[in-house]
This record gives sequence, C-alpha cells and structure tokens, in this order.
Amino acid sequence: MTNRQSESISVRPVQWNRLLDAIELIDGQDRVNIRIFEKYMGVSSAQAQEIARVLHNTGLVERRGSELVVQPPFRDFVRYWEEGDLDKLNQLLQDNYPPYKHFLGFVRAKKRVRIPTKKLKQEEFEQVTQELKKALDPYGLNLGSFNMLHRFAAYLGAVHVSNGYVCFAGNNPSQEEFEKGLLEEYNRRKIREGYASMGEVADAVCQRLGMSMLVFDRYFKTFYDSNYKYIRTSSSVMLKPEGKEFVFLQKRGAPKRFSRRRLVDGVNVYQTNIKAFKVVSDGR
Repeated sequence: MTNRQSESISVRPVQWNRLLDAIELIDGQDRVNIRIFEKYMGVSSAQAQEIARVLHNTGLVERRGSELVVQPPFRDFVRYWEEGDLDKLNQLLQDNYPPYKHFLGFVRAKKRVRIPTKKLKQEEFEQVTQELKKALDPYGLNLGSFNMLHRFAAYLGAVHVSNGYVCFAGNNPSQEEFEKGLLEEYNRRKIREGYASMGEVADAVCQRLGMSMLVFDRYFKTFYDSNYKYIRTSSSVMLKPEGKEFVFLQKRGAPKRFSRRRLVDGVNVYQTNIKAFKVVSDGR
C-alpha cells in the first residue's frame, strides 16, 4: 500500500458504551440539542462535544450548530441493534465511517497485529509501539484511533483479540476448511487421554482462519450435528480460570448490553457448555 488514505474525518477516543447511551437518548426524535448528553448522561460539555463529533462522523447524525439531526443510517443502526445483527452493524459502520473501514482494511492486510500493552517490557513496548505507528500511517490512523476502533470491532465480532494480537475475523471459510483446521488444532493440543480444551482449540481456529468466536460457534454446531457419534465431551476445565474473555454487543433491550464470554467456558451446544472434547474413530 503506497498512498496514504487521508481523511478529513478524525477519530475521537469515545467509549462504545457512551455512544450507545447517546443513541438511546436520540432514538425516537428527529433532532436533539447536544446539551441532552450533559443533562441525561452526566458528561461534561467537552465530552458531549466529543460524542457529537463521533456520531456526526459515523454518518448517524448531521451536526448543525448545537443540534444533531438524525440521518437514515441512524434508523438502520437502531434496527440492526434491536435485531442483534452484528454483521449488519459492522457493515453499516464500514459504509459510513471511513476510519473504521480503513482500520478493518489494515487488519485484513496484516492478518495479525500486535497490541502494545504495559505487560511488555519497556524496550519491547516501545519497539511494538513504533512499528504499529509506522504501519498505521498509510491508513490515516494513529494509536488512539487503533485502540478505540479495535475495541469497537471486537464488540461486533469483526476482529478476534487474543494473546496480545488483533486478528482479522471477517472470513467465512467453507465447512470443509473449518473442520480441517479444527481437527489439526485439536490434534496439536490433545492430552494423552485424547481430550483437548474446547476454548483453546476455538481460539486457535479463530486466529488461524480469521473468524470470530461467534462464527466459530455456528461452524462447530454443524460439525457436531454431523459427527456427534465420534465426539466425547466434558465439562471439566482444562484452562486456568483467569484466562481470556471475549465481549460482544447484545441485542438492544437485553438484560445486559454486553455478553462476556470466558475462554475457559468453551462452547455452548444445545444448552451444554463443552469445555473439553475428544474425537474417537469407532463411534463408541
């Protein structure tokens, strides 16, 4: 990639939760005054301005002075959120918010992007930071936008974050490709008794094939339905409880806005949490 994807649109570091709160406030109205965020969300004037800028830049509203006028994508966003359709929410943001589209293009091109975290030693942290800054520049992005957008994308299942890396998760492999990757990762991780951690295998497959845990669930259920005679499952934990956690946006109106899924809990199939599994050859 040689030409910088310059945009006049800037990326503001606003939390996803606050944007959703703002959208809840605006819904049902054609226009609102920005001061509504201060009054009902308890944010400062400066924070209200930042929220307004992001909503404007995403194309959900048009800013006219101190007012925000609802645009057609806003209605679509609310509908997709109510339906819990993360794929359509992800596509809507790509279509209307250039920085988000550029971010996903960046991760798609790189496949895996290392995140500079404070867990790294100082020298390594500085090296990873500088490398990321350089890689982001052609896409018109910086570290602040990367940190905000990779969280947005993770909540929508557009990226898979694991082991200090952001991995592209927008692929839709064939069922055959999925099962090949699943069995290979299973064989790499199974213990002497033949069992492997479901969560660990799922995490590896998601990174390998470029898919989210939500998409993994659908593919695994198809695999399970066709091969249940050859699969033994266990509710025994094979990972440390303090392991990884994935957070996804729930449909609007759910008891909790975000679902939290621990890797240690494995995969839920027919109301059963499969934390470990074993593949046998004789169906007994």
